[in-house]
Amino acid sequence: MVKYEKHEFDDNKYQCPVCDYGHGEGNGKSRQAVSMHYKKQHEENVIIDKTPPIQDDKIENFDDTKPEWLDFDMSNEEDDSSTVSVSPLASTLLRGMVSDEEVPKSAKAMKEYYRQQGKMMRWIFSGFVDPIFAWWGRAVTSNEEFDVKRTASDWELFEDASSNWLEYHGMSIPVTPDMVMVGTIATFYVPVITSVHRQRDPTKMSFFKKWRTRRALKKALKNKKIEEAVE
Repeated sequence: MVKYEKHEFDDNKYQCPVCDYGHGEGNGKSRQAVSMHYKKQHEENVIIDKTPPIQDDKIENFDDTKPEWLDFDMSNEEDDSSTVSVSPLASTLLRGMVSDEEVPKSAKAMKEYYRQQGKMMRWIFSGFVDPIFAWWGRAVTSNEEFDVKRTASDWELFEDASSNWLEYHGMSIPVTPDMVMVGTIATFYVPVITSVHRQRDPTKMSFFKKWRTRRALKKALKNKKIEEAVE
């Protein structure tokens, strides 16, 4: 918008285009005077008017009522979905490993400590060593039903022998966070794998059988190529 305009009556004079400043015959002003008037009286007012009003923040009432879609019951979810649970032996050992207790000093506490060490040895052999031998036995014998089975009395004997051996040599199984984590994962999933293996579909070829078949085919093709080359 222009800050001044030519006067209606006075020559070489100017007046304000917004208000009556400089209007009327004989009241004309110079261009500089009208510009300064416009800047002081009108531009500052425009800037002030254009400044957005400060609005107070409205504090809305917060409703902490739980929505319906969050209102569901999980009490029976674990029981319905779980098919294999952690054995009491593994649970007890894992809790003892996490506690990270030092070797006790008294004779009675020492005996109990090594008794737990014997249980840990049993858990390691039953959860890791025996499955490895079972896998090896299936591969060698071509018998999918091959398994390493032991009675409860066998494991009790193993626990006693292990605890006595560790106590005699003054040794204990080192427990680290890595070992605890590996043991926890194995405790959760080894029983699941075992359960799935027992309930597998006999009509489907297992991984080991596929591997043996593929190996036999490669060997037969190799022998055939050798015979053809000799002929």
